[in-house]
Amino acid sequence: MKPEIVEEGGNWYRNEGGAVITQASLTDVALAANDYAVTGRLVKFGSGTSWAAPKVAHLAARIANNFQIRNADLLRALIVNSARWPATVGSTEQQLRLFGYGVPRNDRALDIGGARCVLFIEDSIRIGNVHFYRIPWPQDLFDAAPEADISASITLAYRAPVRKSNRRYRGTAIEWRLSKRGESFQEFHNRSAYQGVATPDDDDEGEDGEQPIADWPWVVRTNLRKRGTVQKDWFTAPASYFGAELFLSVIGRRGWLSKQQQDDGFLQRYAIAITLEASEPVQIYERIAELIAVPVDVAV
Repeated sequence: MKPEIVEEGGNWYRNEGGAVITQASLTDVALAANDYAVTGRLVKFGSGTSWAAPKVAHLAARIANNFQIRNADLLRALIVNSARWPATVGSTEQQLRLFGYGVPRNDRALDIGGARCVLFIEDSIRIGNVHFYRIPWPQDLFDAAPEADISASITLAYRAPVRKSNRRYRGTAIEWRLSKRGESFQEFHNRSAYQGVATPDDDDEGEDGEQPIADWPWVVRTNLRKRGTVQKDWFTAPASYFGAELFLSVIGRRGWLSKQQQDDGFLQRYAIAITLEASEPVQIYERIAELIAVPVDVAV
């Protein structure tokens, strides 16, 4: 029988058949036991920044080495984009408070190709502007497997100027949007342009937080994900829902940054990691790489 994770008095335990066998965090790190001579155990489990930091630093070094990446924002985006929640214990907001965006997965960060495609974006945006990106989608790959599911994950990371003396902690407020199902570029352009001039608290969700009909089944949703300088969301949908292309926008807004700084052309650097993964063994990585290599007209 698989051990059950239970909570008692604010602590997490592994429980098997009603008997507590190990006190542990859901995000424990395996370590060499320094008390082997006493306990006879070669490995122990524990958690804390002293143990988590070298584990994440090791993953960051492997990503940097594999893909020749030196941008701290992109490394941050790729690590967070690879993360998964270790368990489900409550509402989305409770999940975020307990786990953040989850535990980074080495395989998801490093094993790219075939049915898993990862796209990188590095850029700088002027506050008050909107950037648009086109993501081509190989529909024909799924003609023989329309029942295949596609998992999409998008993570934006940036380092905003900050100060503790202001109610708005961030000097800039960057966020991303993805086009809805069947939405044309012009429709998406108009919607994103409106968001670019709206106040940071405005949103196109309903009062109850539900997304409009025909949007993707996002897990986190806009109101929660746009609160920080790392913004991740993900969904899974049938391949038949995807058109020939998707559009992504990045919106630059002011926090406490002055209007004069905006007018002077203040640039905010950012990075985005996008993962598209098929449940069937199809070569979406290779096909998307081919499609991206084909130049397209861009409307400014």
